[in-house]
Amino acid sequence: MLEGAGSWSRAPVQCALGPDMRQCCGGVVQVLLEPIDVGAAQWLAKAQQQLALTGHVQIAFDSAACEISPVVITDDTLVDAFSPGIITLSFQENRPRLALFGAGHVGRALCTIASQLPIRVTVFDARLDQCVHVPEAANLLVDERFDPVGGAQQLRSYEAALVMTHSHALDYDLCRILLRRPDLVYTGLIGSESKSRRFRKALRKDGLHDLELARLTSPIGKQGTEGKEPGVIAMSVLSEILTVCQRAQDRRRSFTASTIPLNQVHHG
Repeated sequence: MLEGAGSWSRAPVQCALGPDMRQCCGGVVQVLLEPIDVGAAQWLAKAQQQLALTGHVQIAFDSAACEISPVVITDDTLVDAFSPGIITLSFQENRPRLALFGAGHVGRALCTIASQLPIRVTVFDARLDQCVHVPEAANLLVDERFDPVGGAQQLRSYEAALVMTHSHALDYDLCRILLRRPDLVYTGLIGSESKSRRFRKALRKDGLHDLELARLTSPIGKQGTEGKEPGVIAMSVLSEILTVCQRAQDRRRSFTASTIPLNQVHHG
């Protein structure tokens, strides 16, 4: 197919789950088969660009007119999603993104557990001897060339940030920058109650107001299992972050559903 051999076209298929697919349950499934050949490169590239730019993409397929190429829906695209035969597929990156500052023993334990969870983690640490011990996984990224303070000022498209570097001074500078960002739904700082109080007092003197200080979660993972072991801390804080991010995502969905008219359907 990729070499252009043969004649392929979009085809709707209806299958009975029992006799056709040997499933023990009853019912019927409708499938739309879309050939991916050299001619698909253009709309696939546009879809990839849209997904990278906005985090979501919608593609319209006309099951009644197989000769029409799929349409990537953008703000300037006119597609009648309610027309018979139009099937709209939505693709969205729903995993929250965590900026982890510090690749120490707790940070590495966190990455080990996160590699099995629906979350994307970027580890920022200039210490190569620590970064090499971060496990490899598809949802983990290490940036050892990162300037933590400058990078925190330019951080984009992240839902959560967690500060656990090797330096209290660096921790403080990062918190001072991150807490001014209302787009972060979670900003955590590792440490004791006394460290949290010292930081809050100093941050207030540095001009942060009550609303900004309220964004700081410290100590982290308080609702989880008690323990000082890196794995226990990592497990507790990851549960905390995922819970906060899920609640924020649910609020966004609820707001969207209540304010924006329905503009997509899955079956014509």
